[in-house]
This record gives sequence, structure tokens and C-alpha cells, in this order.
Amino acid sequence: MRSRGPVRSLIGLESEFFIAPLATNGRATVHHGAGALLRAVRHTVKVVASYDGRLYLPNGGCAYLDIGSHPEYATPECETPDELVRFALAGDLLFLDASQRAVEHSSRLAELRVWRGSVTYSDRLVTCASHENYSVPDMASELWRYFVPFLVTRVIYAGSGGLEPHEGSVRFTLSPRVDRQALGAGPRFAFKCAEGIRGTARLHLACGDALASETSLFLRAAATALVVAAFEVNPKCVPHIELANNYDAMCVVAADASCKAELPLSDGGTDTAIGIQWRYLEYVSAACKTGRMPAWADDAVNLWARILTDLEEDIERLDFVLDWRIRLRTFNADQRLAAALAGACSDVETVRRLRHLDRRFLWLGEGGVFSDMDAAGVLRHAIPGLRPSWADGVLSSPATSRARFRSAFVTQTRKAARHRVCDWSLLRCKALGAISEIQLDQMYTDEYMPWQLNRLEEIGIIEPPPSVVHACQQSAA
Repeated sequence: MRSRGPVRSLIGLESEFFIAPLATNGRATVHHGAGALLRAVRHTVKVVASYDGRLYLPNGGCAYLDIGSHPEYATPECETPDELVRFALAGDLLFLDASQRAVEHSSRLAELRVWRGSVTYSDRLVTCASHENYSVPDMASELWRYFVPFLVTRVIYAGSGGLEPHEGSVRFTLSPRVDRQALGAGPRFAFKCAEGIRGTARLHLACGDALASETSLFLRAAATALVVAAFEVNPKCVPHIELANNYDAMCVVAADASCKAELPLSDGGTDTAIGIQWRYLEYVSAACKTGRMPAWADDAVNLWARILTDLEEDIERLDFVLDWRIRLRTFNADQRLAAALAGACSDVETVRRLRHLDRRFLWLGEGGVFSDMDAAGVLRHAIPGLRPSWADGVLSSPATSRARFRSAFVTQTRKAARHRVCDWSLLRCKALGAISEIQLDQMYTDEYMPWQLNRLEEIGIIEPPPSVVHACQQSAA
């Protein structure tokens, strides 16, 4: 049973990447390019592999190949949205550096492009996932049906923007993954809860788009985590909002660039996506007055309110802030592309140009539309202090989650330690002729007792993290 103190939430993000390898002889497969990328990661930073081949990194996250040879990066467990943004963007730094090293050290690769995207415009119904994970309390399941309208409508600030992935379509959408689901992948806005640790569960969301804007990344994670936290703090006052048809509403929201389309509710009334988001924001604001919400809640609530106000009163203020607004403005900057989006032109060459521009939007590094605009100082999406360097994003871990132990295991184990295996909840190695392991069955560093520090030393960690030693000394006292 959780204490009545402030709610603590862990947040994580899994991001899939597309790759486009160009071989020196004109022939290269995606599988070869993906393998070269992961080998470069191995040679760039210290890693420890898991039984299934995932590479656990110095920051406590991991890199691996998912189904279809998609490179994927998973952040370490983060306690704040600030941390999540920092470690999510660290994955971009890692894969950009690895792609350049892969080309330098390969006689077969002339170029290896890596980018985050939401869909492909092919017949294969390929989407690139941006999956979110939140630690949640084990609470009454009837509350969760009131969570779905929040997920459906948060697209107005958490959508990536792009083109509908239908054959020959040049219509703009706030979320291409919504439209891809309409083509056959099914309504993936639904969520699932997996078994968690010590009275918690892991809420896994498969509905997210690939984002580059720090504001969009932060607000998506912060608003979602706060709604979940408010469910625990104030379950009796949950907004009883139910859409008449969740999936139809999701498609309407994605197609409406004004964000003001009326959505039918199950009680016979209607409301807009902005209106529904305001109701969840008011619910979270009331929960903040209990003193049990996370310490970062007030700042996040203020940003959430500011974005909703701009969406409602003057949406053009967000043209250089939110992903989908940046992408729409980029398309409209070209008169012919703007005419195509307005339905006045749809020739094959224009469609090809639009789709190429859309794909280039999230290319990592030089040549990426978002990267180039950001480097030129055009955008206003950045949140001060969140952009990571190599040292504080790739080589460092969050200080207060169990990722700190995983990081120490990857970077600080003795040379005598052999056969090291790492996983989200297991550290295992053979040192001094004996096999030792520790289960990371606690979420936070301050939950580990002195005897567990001894276990860390047994598996070969040279020096336990200072924050952990301090916490354990206080526990012992």
C-alpha cells in the first residue's frame, strides 16, 4: 500500500528509428545498416548486453533492434518530465554519432541516414513507434475508461503532424499514426497495464507520435503523468467524460487543424478537444491543492494552460513551438505545396516533394528540416536547461531511480567481473569465481537498504553511487 505522501511517478519512452543505408556499390539492406549502427554503438560507449541482445548503456537506458530491423532506443526510468526530455534527446545524440561512425568504419556504407518518424507511405502499413511508460497505482479499473478521452484529445499538442498515409493523399493530419491505424493497424490508442513493482503497474501507451519539440515532449509526458497521479490523489473527482465513439473521435481530432471540431459525448452533448483538455487540467489543478502531487506539477500545469490558451485564442503563436504546427507552417511556406494541401493541386511530382519533405523533417543532423531550423534559431520550442550534452545525457543516468544502479553496473564494474548480463530488473555477473546477481525490485535509490549495498559490491560495482550511500546511511540512522 502506498503512503499518503507526495505521489512519485516514473516515466520512460521507447523510440523507434527509421534508417536509410546507401552502399558504396549501390546495394545495402536495412538489416545491414541497422547492424552497423548497433555495432557502432558498442564501440562508442561502454555497454552490457542482456540475454536477448539489448545493449544497456551508461545512462541506464538501452539500444536494440526491434522487429523489422528498426533501431530502437529506450530511456532510463525518469522521475520528472525534464529528465525524460533530456534522456530522450540523448538517444538522438547517440544514434547520430553511431551512424557517422558506422560509415567511417565500413567499406560498404557510403551514407547512413537515421530519423524518427511516425509512418511510411508504402503498402506495408509500417509505423514507427513512440511508446510511453508510466508507473501507476494498482487502482480500480473503472477509473481508466475516463482516461481514454484524455489520450484521444492530447493530440492537439502531442501530435507530430504530417500527411495522411493513404495512397495519393496530400491531406495534412495532426497525427499520421492515427490515419495509419485506420488503414489496418487497429485503434492503438488503447493502453495496457503490465505488472509493476511493489504495488504499482506499468502503464504502456502505444498511441504516441515521434516528436522533436522539447515543449511537445515535455507536455505530453507531464500532462499524462499528472492525470494518472491525480487518479491516485483524488479518485472521487475524476472527470466523467466519455466519448460516444473513441476511435471516430480520434480520427476527427487528427483531421482538425483548428482543434475546435465538436466531438459527440456519450451523454448526448458535445465538446471540443480543447474543452476536454481544459476539464482534465482543472481536475489536475484541484489535485495539486492537496499537496500530494509531484514537486514539478505547478510548472507543468502553467505550461499546459498556456498552450491550451494559445490553441484556443491564437493558434499561430504555436507555429514555431509544437511539432505539428512547425511541420504545417513548413509545408505552407512553399506556394505549390500549400496549394496541394488546400486541394488545388495534386500532381504526382508535388505529392513526391511533399512526402520527401515530410520524411526529412526528423532526420538527425544536418539536412533534417527540424534540425536545420533549430540550428538557425528559427524555432521557439526549447525549454531552458533540458537539451543534453554527451556527458549529461549519454554518459550519466537519473540520480533517483533504479537506472542509477544499472548505470553503475555498466560503467564501474571491476575488470575481474566476467559474464556480465544486464536487464531492466536484473544485474548478474561472475566475479572471483562465483556468480552473483541482484534483483532491482525497488524503483527508487532511497528505497535501498545497507544490506543491498553489500549485494551491489558483491556483483562487482567498485563504488556505489554517492546518492545511494547517503540515502542508506540515513535509513540506518
